[in-house]
Amino acid sequence: GTEAERVRINTEGSVGIGTTAPEAKLDVNAGTLRVGTAGDVNLAHDLYFEDTTSAAIASYGPLSITSGNPNANYDLTLKGTGTGKVIVDDDLTITGTTTFPSGLSIGTGNLTLSGGSIGVGITPVEKLQTVGQVIEYIKAKAGPS
Repeated sequence: GTEAERVRINTEGSVGIGTTAPEAKLDVNAGTLRVGTAGDVNLAHDLYFEDTTSAAIASYGPLSITSGNPNANYDLTLKGTGTGKVIVDDDLTITGTTTFPSGLSIGTGNLTLSGGSIGVGITPVEKLQTVGQVIEYIKAKAGPS
């Protein structure tokens, strides 16, 4: 068969796999980059997905995303851009204190609170506590007279 170039190291030291013109220190073009069980992958900067139609992070087991080290107080931000949203496409369990500065909207389904309190405009000390006017709406159902 004919031989073809598979890997290129350019004069700047960048490695190209599947490309003859690597645009980064490691540029894998066409195919999957797999890191086996040899250890962790450390990124000193950002991780970008260039496929604008679909990109995914998949795990064959439990997956944790952690921000910072155990002794740091760094936020973890999940954010869509433009009019994009963060979509949770399964059940969501929140185990810590949660605030919704822009409000909370439940499309369908129920909001269930197990063992905590709900405060509207206040940090609650009771199961349900509000500040301001509360309007109660009761839907009447006709039954036998």
